[in-house]
Amino acid sequence: MKKLIFFAFLLAVNIAQAQTNYGGLGASIGIDENTRFPIIVQIMTGTPAEQMNLAANDLITRINGQSTYGFSTAQVVERLRGTVGTSCNITVQRNNVDYPLTFNRVLLHDNSCSIYN
Repeated sequence: MKKLIFFAFLLAVNIAQAQTNYGGLGASIGIDENTRFPIIVQIMTGTPAEQMNLAANDLITRINGQSTYGFSTAQVVERLRGTVGTSCNITVQRNNVDYPLTFNRVLLHDNSCSIYN
């Protein structure tokens, strides 16, 4: 019984450590009903999204080279999140112009992720 409890404790510690090393872009994401692409709803201050001058209503058309057309919000968030410090390539469309951008994932102080459906 002690081994099982110790194993559960180690598993919980590993999960907690993994979560603290996980970061992202720093934006709330929804899916645009007209285009079926992910759309930025809100930007968190002090994040890569703000530093790249992303804005509400920007469409995310590609993540790491893959089209995001028809993605669910969960699929978008899964691809934007990753280990803190790792890079992610996105293409953002604003006013029908594509902008390829690269950001390094940062630890987000607000652990909640806003997803709009």
